[in-house]
Amino acid sequence: MATRTLKAVFGRSGLATNAGESGYGRMKTILIGAAALLYPCSAALAEDAPSPDSDTRRVRIGLGAKIEPKYIGADKTEIGPLVDVDVARGSKQFKFEAPDDNFAIALYSKNGFRFGPVANIEGSRKDKDVGAPVGKVKTTFEAGAFAQYEMHDSLRFRGELRKGLGGHDGLVGSLAVDKIWRAGDKYVFSIGPRVLFSDSKYQRAYFGVTPAASVAARRWLSLHTGKLERRKDEHRRAEEERREAE
Repeated sequence: MATRTLKAVFGRSGLATNAGESGYGRMKTILIGAAALLYPCSAALAEDAPSPDSDTRRVRIGLGAKIEPKYIGADKTEIGPLVDVDVARGSKQFKFEAPDDNFAIALYSKNGFRFGPVANIEGSRKDKDVGAPVGKVKTTFEAGAFAQYEMHDSLRFRGELRKGLGGHDGLVGSLAVDKIWRAGDKYVFSIGPRVLFSDSKYQRAYFGVTPAASVAARRWLSLHTGKLERRKDEHRRAEEERREAE
């Protein structure tokens, strides 16, 4: 028993898809958007449609792509994988999830309220990614909690707060609102704003420059400036020799 679902949402970095349950010194906030498209397949574990109270579990696996910054603060974007695994009991519809929801486990779920632990992995940033020795940020494992409230399957409010373990070592969180249109599990479409916030540790890791990095950056700049000046001198001498030859 298989059905196909098309899910799309506006979220982090522009247009985004709807998938997966699951950014400063003064807690600055920024409005963002997300872009991705997911076209998953949903398969029932039982051949016959189960009742809502049945213990039969249905599993849906979605594969797609997402567009995101190459690293935090980058101008360039890259396409990455988007994977979604959902489980529903009986004939109950799958829970709504946005593509930028991080991996989460709902320890409490009742009357539209849900909360529990949440986790995320933030990739590393190297000097070669930036093109200058501004300092490396290691891969960060983020752990924290989420809470959300869903009204009548058409409006969802969600917040996340996570602490970086290693890497940036900062505190980061998000606030989201999603307007949802759906026809059971046949299709789901949603759109909504995102606000990211983080503390000074997070800001310094990605946008600050340490004394050591400052010294390295000056050396790098001096070296490249010297090369540029030498090229200009060579070009000027070549022009003078050409004019003398004429």
